[in-house]
Amino acid sequence: MLFCFITTYGQDYSIVQLPFNSSYYDEFSPVYFEDGLVFCSNRKGEIFLNFTDDRSDKPLFNIFYVEQGGKTNWGKVSLLSKDLNTSFNEGPATFNDRQNVVYFSRNLNVNRRIGNIIDRKNYLGIFYSKLDREGNWSTPGAFQYNNPEYNLAHPSLSED
Repeated sequence: MLFCFITTYGQDYSIVQLPFNSSYYDEFSPVYFEDGLVFCSNRKGEIFLNFTDDRSDKPLFNIFYVEQGGKTNWGKVSLLSKDLNTSFNEGPATFNDRQNVVYFSRNLNVNRRIGNIIDRKNYLGIFYSKLDREGNWSTPGAFQYNNPEYNLAHPSLSED
């Protein structure tokens, strides 16, 4: 579940469950993006290409976006971009300081074949995509150190 920290003039903090949380699906790793939050969830997306995890019988993970309207109002949750979405796992994600490059986890082999779906060795890697001036994300590129022998996931960036 995702929570929000609210401060009153830098003095007190309160933790509030965000209204778009699901009681059934898993949500985690929120990051600020544009006027809202990007987060990872296995809730059902807008497209019906997603498979389910045979252990949990829930959809695989995707990257979602929700816009914030004021301090307590939130918009409708939607996929961050269909350009980044496959039938496999995507997320969590992080952005560079200009918010025009996204780095995210994804299964290494996203070809939609039954063998890739049930293959427990279809490990995760880190990918990146660039936002163009029209608001479209480029075809994701693979991080040079991805390796089909193990998972590489949960990218994070710092200012240095």
